[in-house]
Amino acid sequence: MVNVDSANHDPERFPQPGRLDLKRDARGHVSFGHGIHFCLGAPLARLEAEVVFTKLLDRFETIELATPVARLEWRSSTLMRGLESLPLHME
Repeated sequence: MVNVDSANHDPERFPQPGRLDLKRDARGHVSFGHGIHFCLGAPLARLEAEVVFTKLLDRFETIELATPVARLEWRSSTLMRGLESLPLHME
């Protein structure tokens, strides 16, 4: 089984791959698959993310973690990387 957690983490392609950088050149990422396996829902997922983040940033002046980064818990699944929860403080 291929470990999808390692996708897009090649430091030669993506400098500091573990750091969130919204301005990073993400061309060539494989988050939605590639070629004939490209996700049909990718355009909808991108649109949903754009709408949600735009609304959040319009509504709240401050959005920050409500817990230290070291206390965040990651799912143990090899199929889907993600946090168990993301506690936020928003004003």
